[in-house]
Amino acid sequence: MSTLHDIPDPEDFLPAMEISWWGWVLLGMLCALIPCILFRFLSSRPEPDSVDGSSYSDSRAALEQVLPHLKELSLAEVSANVSLILRNYLTRTFKDQALYETHEELILRSDALQDLPHGARARILPLLSTLANAKYTPSRIDPAACQRIIEDSLEILRGLESTRKRRIA
Repeated sequence: MSTLHDIPDPEDFLPAMEISWWGWVLLGMLCALIPCILFRFLSSRPEPDSVDGSSYSDSRAALEQVLPHLKELSLAEVSANVSLILRNYLTRTFKDQALYETHEELILRSDALQDLPHGARARILPLLSTLANAKYTPSRIDPAACQRIIEDSLEILRGLESTRKRRIA
């Protein structure tokens, strides 16, 4: 008959695994470094898009390129081009969604063109309404009306550019 004995302590059979002091230091540094890296990457904001004068000069040049072709283009074509140029400028410079909306959506949106000064907003909205009306009326060639639209657009574009906040390095 065998004698009953107690279950032996397993610690005696496991190999001892000691961690030296430099291991603890390395583990502590790693635990401190991970939150610092996470904080740095999560809190860093992307650089804001640098808005230089290129959107203004591109828009002005595009408007001026239409001028020689006024005798060939209908009022609807000129209005569509001018509207696209102005909306593109507003989108690139003021980060407004004007380029991606219909005229009705733009007019009805409460925060439309909110970054523009009140005077500029009061001048550009009627021009955009005039352009929208001209785009959808029966097409005819009217160089005088087209000239007036482009001159008004250039004047408003100059006014908008003069009110834009400049980023000083």
